[in-house]
Amino acid sequence: MDIDGLSIQTMLKFMNLGYIHYFEDIYTLKNHADEIRSLDGFGEKSCNNMLQAIEKSKKMLIRYILFMHYAFRRLAPMQERK
Repeated sequence: MDIDGLSIQTMLKFMNLGYIHYFEDIYTLKNHADEIRSLDGFGEKSCNNMLQAIEKSKKMLIRYILFMHYAFRRLAPMQERK
């Protein structure tokens, strides 16, 4: 998943700081927004942009899951007929 402002290096930094332990912890980074804003390389704008990109990725993930569910339900009966 490609999230603006959340590079591998940034994720590793957040993991070392204890903000991320599991993949789904990315979606709880807003709980650490004040600490993130105080880190080198982060300010108000970059932190807000990253958190907005994370929220946007939730919507894209849901759309992808719904699309795959729909596609599977449509294609599965075709496979059974073979």
